[in-house]
Amino acid sequence: MFPIHKILLGKAVLALLGFATVAYPFIVYWGINHYQPFVFATLLFAILALRFVFSQQYLERSQWLVLITITLFCLIVLISNSSQLLRYYPALMSLSFALLFMYSLTGNMPIIEKFARMFGATSTPLRQSYTRNLTKVWISLLLFNASIATYSACCLPMHLWALYNGLLSYILFATFIGVEVLYRKYYFNKNTDPDLVQQSKNSE
Repeated sequence: MFPIHKILLGKAVLALLGFATVAYPFIVYWGINHYQPFVFATLLFAILALRFVFSQQYLERSQWLVLITITLFCLIVLISNSSQLLRYYPALMSLSFALLFMYSLTGNMPIIEKFARMFGATSTPLRQSYTRNLTKVWISLLLFNASIATYSACCLPMHLWALYNGLLSYILFATFIGVEVLYRKYYFNKNTDPDLVQQSKNSE
């Protein structure tokens, strides 16, 4: 059991990490003229470390790989003190999550199915097939975003890099999520799951 103060502090750290991730491009854009790059790398690593210190769940091997990747990125920025390298963080995050999703396909339960079960969804063969295919679509989207983020980091002006990675990419993901929710409702209304039907009959 975790003490209540540690749970609340952990949630605060999660909120801080979420804000830092979303606002990162704009923080770098407005702060790079006032602070050295190693300052951003230090803060990023500190927030990430706190995230895992206060995590209430056991970290899987794939999550450790993401942590190690981001840690190496922070160390490289610290050593090089390169403002250019800071711009590759959004691309690195997108690529890391794509690899995380890809790794989950090698097991019995893709990461999308894990998320669905966390929210109480019933696992059936039809839903398992859907979540596995959805995981593949997410991998493609994350790789696409990583490629655009990489291009913006190496070839676009700073303000366009911040615009895409701090706003347009989130609009892209939000649009995809909205479309997927609508399609999911259509898909499961059109394709009746025999396992759920049988469960419903047994409960009557």
